[in-house]
Amino acid sequence: MPVCRFAWANLPTGMAFLLTDGLDEHLTNALRTLASRRHELVVMQILSEVELDPDLEGDLKLIDAETGEALEITATGGVLTEYRKRLNAHCEAITNTCRRLGALYLQVRNNQPLEEILLRGLRPMGVLCD
Repeated sequence: MPVCRFAWANLPTGMAFLLTDGLDEHLTNALRTLASRRHELVVMQILSEVELDPDLEGDLKLIDAETGEALEITATGGVLTEYRKRLNAHCEAITNTCRRLGALYLQVRNNQPLEEILLRGLRPMGVLCD
């Protein structure tokens, strides 16, 4: 379900877990909407190792899995450095938005064991009880 539809769904107020890659252009507005509806927000940004540290080089055609849009790039060291810089800034912006709204934020890897996410990620944040 797109994050916008989730934010505007007529859900009872409570704890809302938002699992996202964080790439929805409407994410910030959706978070504000959820917070304004008095939900306790837990935002889990799920990224793959390839998204975090792409090991690419040469001429590539990247295809967006959600939209099917293609983008042709030449992956050089400089391009990958700029990508990492922008990704870090984007993730930091999500973190700051969550902090301002009183939402909890946790970035996880898509291959991270669930037990690790629960015990080392959510439990120290107070989301899970002992």
